[in-house]
Amino acid sequence: MEPAAKKLKADFEKVEFKDPTIPVYSNVTGRKVTDARGIKEILIQQMTQPVLWQVDMENMIFDGASVFVEVGPGKALAGFGRRINPTIRFVQFCSPRDLKTIIDLYEEASVI
Repeated sequence: MEPAAKKLKADFEKVEFKDPTIPVYSNVTGRKVTDARGIKEILIQQMTQPVLWQVDMENMIFDGASVFVEVGPGKALAGFGRRINPTIRFVQFCSPRDLKTIIDLYEEASVI
């Protein structure tokens, strides 16, 4: 994966990243990243570093997230998430018709 990470880094040099308006959590560190430069770096590192998915989930929940959207078929992430904290809610997004449910939830609560 190292050659792919080097190519990705070179490609990112051509792309302007902006600071996020919503929190972005790093699978590499398990922490929130708040600046564009940091996001570029973690995306490159994610190619070759272990994923700290549980730490990500725990930090998002600690920061107030209670609803998560799992994109794509299957419910593996929802299952892992419920083992971390059974009170959080997962919503599946597999097709355009699922978007209304997600929008409704967003309007009801803080969604990360």
